[in-house]
Amino acid sequence: MCVLIGGQPGAGKTRIVAQTHAALPGAVQVVGDDLRPFHPDYTDLLRDDPLRMPDMTAGASGAWVELCIEYAIDQRVPLVVETTLRSAETLQRTAGKLRAGGFSVELKVVAVPPPVSLLGTASRYVRQLEDKGWGRWTPFAAHQAAVAGSAATLATACLGSAVDGVTVVNREGAVLYRGMEHDEVTAAVTRGRSCSSITPSGAVAWVEQLAACAGVLLGDGGHDDALRVLVELARAAPEVERQLLSTGGGKLTGLLHSTCRRIGRHRLPDT
Repeated sequence: MCVLIGGQPGAGKTRIVAQTHAALPGAVQVVGDDLRPFHPDYTDLLRDDPLRMPDMTAGASGAWVELCIEYAIDQRVPLVVETTLRSAETLQRTAGKLRAGGFSVELKVVAVPPPVSLLGTASRYVRQLEDKGWGRWTPFAAHQAAVAGSAATLATACLGSAVDGVTVVNREGAVLYRGMEHDEVTAAVTRGRSCSSITPSGAVAWVEQLAACAGVLLGDGGHDDALRVLVELARAAPEVERQLLSTGGGKLTGLLHSTCRRIGRHRLPDT
């Protein structure tokens, strides 16, 4: 058996991979990001050119994931494989290879509001920057492409019967839908991605993380792509603020407003 864990960068796939791995005896995790450090230029890229690191290591990482899958098929080892859902063609090719090798394939979709996942990628970068002096940056375009590309990928999974089953879960792993009905899968993903699904504690954490990230990324730790991310997050702030106000968390609105004003004082280079 193979479980494909799909979602945009920052959606919380690591937690769902771990949960799924624990429930599948003998399974092996295959995560492309875990293989990037084996690239001979990885450390130099992280230190000297972190924005180019994802593109420069993607080819090798993708090829190594394919080799891991092929070896697991040959050895009959259960798999948990992480994917971004960006490419329907990739899903069809991977699932087809696994099913041809005698594996059943389940797709587990992690449905998370894009402002939450986008901030997640920035927060990870800031933590690494503060801890190590460098960090792994997820380009804004890569995050947005994964969000946009998932619709075609889910259609391939359900309507094209590329997989044997689909489960939609939230960031915590709670099941929102299980089945192969395309309309139901799409509806569950839409619910999970809605900012109305953000919990009170999640909204508080979002505001605090945005303020912390802005403090770093608008200073010495910033760059043009980081500003693009912050501008997009500021645009989403009213939706998160509604969650704060609906649950009595209004005391943080001042922090949210001041952070967004600070972001708004900076202009993107192409505007």
